[in-house]
Amino acid sequence: MEEYADDSPGRSGGSGTGQPGTHESATGNPATGNPATGNPATGKSGTGAAADRAGARRRAWTVGRALRAVVPLANAVNLSTPLGIAVAVAGRARLSRGPRGLLLGTSYRLGVPQAVAFTVGNVILTRLSRDDLLARPALLAHEERHTWQYAACLGLPMIPLYLAACGWSWVRSRDFASSNVFERLAGLADGGYPDARRSTGRGRERPTGDGTG
Repeated sequence: MEEYADDSPGRSGGSGTGQPGTHESATGNPATGNPATGNPATGKSGTGAAADRAGARRRAWTVGRALRAVVPLANAVNLSTPLGIAVAVAGRARLSRGPRGLLLGTSYRLGVPQAVAFTVGNVILTRLSRDDLLARPALLAHEERHTWQYAACLGLPMIPLYLAACGWSWVRSRDFASSNVFERLAGLADGGYPDARRSTGRGRERPTGDGTG
């Protein structure tokens, strides 16, 4: 099995120099007393604001990484991942370890569901080969968001909730995705779904993409 490591946020740094002939330094303007790259509303220099943004990105990355470590464990405990493994075995899919704690069940052979890819717990099942799935990062990201939904729904309750959302979407949009809260939160475009709610007509067109689960 291949293992993947998350990339840590990049760090960059540098120093500026003043511009000849303007008597303005890299960090301030003698004529105004204000920092050259400062924000008048906050009084922070450009360097300070950039450091704040970098710090926020690092904190978000750290929180995201912690949550990505929790979701696989949660989906194992709530039994959704064991169910996903059972579905993969039933569908004669090839199980392998994917990035960020995911399990990939590729070359899935059963005829149902008809989606190109779908997710059960932390198992992403697809009719695609492993290489083809990894070559479609948007699709992989869409399916990964469903793993977070399983954790949020405490596992197996996600399945009837998802089916109910499909029914609601059919009533509203005549397709199973456009008004489905789970698919919208996972990203319709990333999953290959057009958004019928944005159509200019009656909003009743069925998706023509390769919709996933």
